[in-house]
Amino acid sequence: QRAIDEAKGAALCVALGSSCRVNPAAMIPEQADRVACVNLQPTPIDELCGEGDASLRIHGTCDEVMRLVLKELGVKLPAAIPAGRWAARFEAQLGAGGAPLDSIRV
Repeated sequence: QRAIDEAKGAALCVALGSSCRVNPAAMIPEQADRVACVNLQPTPIDELCGEGDASLRIHGTCDEVMRLVLKELGVKLPAAIPAGRWAARFEAQLGAGGAPLDSIRV
């Protein structure tokens, strides 16, 4: 419920690689003013992405699209993280019992 509440009134919701078919997460994009969807397959939120030249529906891979976005923003693409080790830098903070998301320092 918190994610849906946070999305209400957002200027833009970007759905990357999601089928947008599993609730309650599938309800998040419709809360925003505009929706951008990156997916190779059709999704239930495609009609929320606009039409014609104003469409924010991108049929592509998330890697390809994010690489272009980062380049346009002038942001260097971070080094690849080996599979299974994406959370290594957070392990010390999380501990055995985990930690609330708000407590993780990035």
